[in-house]
Amino acid sequence: MTTKAEDVKIMEKALGVTKKELSPMEYARFLAIITPKVGDSVREIRKFLR
Repeated sequence: MTTKAEDVKIMEKALGVTKKELSPMEYARFLAIITPKVGDSVREIRKFLR
């Protein structure tokens, strides 16, 4: 079983690789797909792009 810290590290690594491979619009769409849809997800996704 992995720890929360290990999970976060893996997610950050995966997002970094994904961000390099996708255009900004593709990356935003990818984040929209994997982000829970609670609250203002567009605002939350924009935080990742800054």
